[in-house]
Amino acid sequence: MIAAIAPNLEVIGTEIDGENKLLLPGFINAHTHSSEQSQPGVISRLPLEFWLAHLYDFTALDTEQVYLSALGTAVETLLSGVTSVSK
Repeated sequence: MIAAIAPNLEVIGTEIDGENKLLLPGFINAHTHSSEQSQPGVISRLPLEFWLAHLYDFTALDTEQVYLSALGTAVETLLSGVTSVSK
């Protein structure tokens, strides 16, 4: 966590040499469909409109599938630099 940026601050925690680095805040994903994360691999590659038609005709997911899809979304989200999700 970055608490302050200024010259001559007391170091609390681990000091990181940021020379030649870019510091970005955690990103926020303001819209996600975590239960649909696994479906692109199940439904054929189609133009968006046809893919959505298949998606919403798709058989209902069971609880374990929804859990695993949400878990996959969480991992993918963290790996892409997102630290907050708003549903």
